[in-house]
Amino acid sequence: MRIYLAAVEEGSFTRASIREGISQPAASIIINEIEETIGCALFERRGTVRKAEVTETGQLVAETFSRIITGYDSELGAIAELSSGRRTASRILFQRSFAEALSGSWMLGLGNLLNSSRLSYETCERSTVIDSIRSREAVVGVIDGSIEDERSDHVQVGSYAMVLAVPEPNETAAEDRLESWESIPSDCLLLEDLNPRMARQVKRHLGKERDAVGHMTGVTGAVTTARIMSETRRPALVPDVLVPVIRRHTGCRLVHLPSPGLQASIDVVTPWGQLSRRGLMAATQEDCFERGVLGT
Repeated sequence: MRIYLAAVEEGSFTRASIREGISQPAASIIINEIEETIGCALFERRGTVRKAEVTETGQLVAETFSRIITGYDSELGAIAELSSGRRTASRILFQRSFAEALSGSWMLGLGNLLNSSRLSYETCERSTVIDSIRSREAVVGVIDGSIEDERSDHVQVGSYAMVLAVPEPNETAAEDRLESWESIPSDCLLLEDLNPRMARQVKRHLGKERDAVGHMTGVTGAVTTARIMSETRRPALVPDVLVPVIRRHTGCRLVHLPSPGLQASIDVVTPWGQLSRRGLMAATQEDCFERGVLGT
């Protein structure tokens, strides 16, 4: 099964054999045996030449093998933990910038999808979440946007739109809309740790109107943003789902950006095969943001 998955992931029988430390003919024999057992071709062929491109059935086989191996490794790990007297927690990571707006009950429900007796909930930077999922050091991650990686699965659980939060003496529900990006103050705060695509879009829109994008102050986290806004009276470009969190610490008015607005998703990501598709979809059955948070 590991040889087969290596061929799928590497897109090459030669690279798969090198990765797994066997000869290329041996890898081909193993894959032949799997195809004979399944009863159909699992890789595309051109005449008599087999390419390392999976068929639809081959993809299903790969997903099944991945789940089996994940369970196999998990069970061996559990045995090792029992014999050594230690237990390793299954790590669930949340992107720090958005963790403050997530529902506690939803986060616990996410943990219930895992077959683990011990869980660890952690917040960290977006890049750390992605690296930990790719290396299988974490079993689930919640991030802004998805991972463009064939070694991971993802499902959208929420969304947000970028807005301008303007400090007000008292909390206000009043909302407004800017007519142009040029109306955004050059000294405004800019929430960082966004997915690269969103960050590029924001900077591109700002760059069309001024050359001072680099002079904006970057911030991470809703609470930090709120404190700076409260003390300096500077507005901030933030995801709308963080506005209710900011309002717990300082009054602010929500101002929508010029149309078309900038929107992105909040995704649950897992190592490939960690959760079945049904398990991933179960994470979408409840709002991931606290009740009353904008953008859900």
